[in-house]
Amino acid sequence: MPRILIDARAVADPNAGGVGRVARLWIKQQTTNFKQQSRLVSSSEFRVSSGDAKQLEPNLETRNSKLETVFACVTTGLKPSEEVKKFCDDLGIGYLHLKIPNKIWTLGCMLGVFALDRAAERRLGKIDRVLLPNLGFVGRLATPYELLLHDVSFAIEPRWFGWRRRLWHALLPIRDLMRGAEMLHGVSERTLNDTVRLFGADPARCALFKFDPTSIREQPRRPVWLPDSANRFALLLGGADPRKNVRTALQALTAFNLRHPDQRIVPVVLGELTKNHAACIRPSGQATDAELAYLYKNATVFMYPSWYEGFGLPLHEAKFFNTPCLCSTAGALPETAPQGTIFCHPAKPHEWLSALEAVAKAGA
Repeated sequence: MPRILIDARAVADPNAGGVGRVARLWIKQQTTNFKQQSRLVSSSEFRVSSGDAKQLEPNLETRNSKLETVFACVTTGLKPSEEVKKFCDDLGIGYLHLKIPNKIWTLGCMLGVFALDRAAERRLGKIDRVLLPNLGFVGRLATPYELLLHDVSFAIEPRWFGWRRRLWHALLPIRDLMRGAEMLHGVSERTLNDTVRLFGADPARCALFKFDPTSIREQPRRPVWLPDSANRFALLLGGADPRKNVRTALQALTAFNLRHPDQRIVPVVLGELTKNHAACIRPSGQATDAELAYLYKNATVFMYPSWYEGFGLPLHEAKFFNTPCLCSTAGALPETAPQGTIFCHPAKPHEWLSALEAVAKAGA
């Protein structure tokens, strides 16, 4: 009975955003693929002549059950994740929580004390394969594993990240994780090409993760923090994150509102903001998926001016509600953006202004 262990910490992380949602899709696809392979092996291995069928029939169910793949998601931390538990219940797979504080787990992995496969095997028995839906501290794995890469922006421009995140990337054995993986899955051709170029990954071990981007499933609910006067608003993500480049979009919105005061569009920004962005509307905490669905559905325009993205899932989530989308020409976005997206250079606010005027004219 093959056992496959899935690192579900990206699913458990409430701040994972698009990475968490793509991780869920990859886990679902991988479990489905392995189940189908098990059925194919089962049906081919037990294909017998009619004369032998009666003799094998009593043992057939037992032998098939031995081939059936068993999956288990695993998390670390002080408490089990209700989100992961629900996710596993929906998929019909097991859930194992290792009650080890995450900081101790990270230190233990760095020192060679912990490894995800060894820790799980003490509870589950032998693990045959590990699925890693994101980079993370997993220790030195002795079990064959596959790794999903969302982007390699940390290697392209470290200054996009704060010092804590840069330290995390510096301590994480990224090159060793990529080198040891049996297969590297990438969310876009750009991500895979950058991985080969920057980390020397073997192209023969790289595979494109093809998936249909899905919208947020929760029913849209208007955020209580959104003023009633915000009838026309532009949705932006990332706040003060330098990589998300909100500044360019805000400059374009300011110019648009000065030029068209009767068609004023208010910026609604999700994420931390600096004092210079005081005129923006933003939640006091993190927006829920239901609130995010409402914002996607009711935004006048969705603006995504990132300097780099490995895929750009929010564009597809906004497009699901037929919201006009403006996005950057950087990273994988020209490859992955949904049809009908308007592209603008991330360093040219005047292009974003022209695109806003085109959206306003089309919606008039």
